[in-house]
Amino acid sequence: MAEDSVNETNKKDIEPQMGFVVIVSGVSGAGKGTVIEKVRSIRDDFVLSISTTTRTPRGEDIVGEHYHHVSDDAFHRLVSEGAFLEWAEVHGHYYGTRKAWVEDKLREGWIVILEIDVQGALQVMERLGDVTSVFVTPSDRKVAHERLRRRGTDEKEDIERRIRNSEWEYEQMNRFSYIVVNESGKLDEAAATLTAILTAEKARMHRTKIRP
Repeated sequence: MAEDSVNETNKKDIEPQMGFVVIVSGVSGAGKGTVIEKVRSIRDDFVLSISTTTRTPRGEDIVGEHYHHVSDDAFHRLVSEGAFLEWAEVHGHYYGTRKAWVEDKLREGWIVILEIDVQGALQVMERLGDVTSVFVTPSDRKVAHERLRRRGTDEKEDIERRIRNSEWEYEQMNRFSYIVVNESGKLDEAAATLTAILTAEKARMHRTKIRP
């Protein structure tokens, strides 16, 4: 009888895990999205934020799954309404993360992954106190450049702009909490590292309501 009473008490003390934000950023061509998709096949306790952008859809883009594409006017209207947690002009296009969507998912207890550029990442790191930041990079920055040139989804001018901008982005790397090295042919290792980060961050004492 006493044991049943203790069990009932413990059940009351165990409340749902609180959600938190994980930024996954890095230079263009680092393979951020590929690593996240691999992790998605391993675990299902996170949601991936969908950016709003003025960039023209690429061939592999699925509307509503990868991006919400809007006009420049519509984007600036959302900015004026305070709709974004972060937004930035990146490689000649605007990108932003909807604040209300993130807040809803955090209340539901999800790990919310923001796959965003370095500018946006720094904004979120300044605005949110409780945030985990991850910088994804190949072991050699030239690998990222070659990936950009091979994927064939961007104009040559846009690719060269991304490569030039990557120098500043690499300079910000030490401002992140973690690094994930995504070497060619070693995707499983990169995904395992990101999975370990999510597991460790989820277990942080201040993020759980479980108390003895």
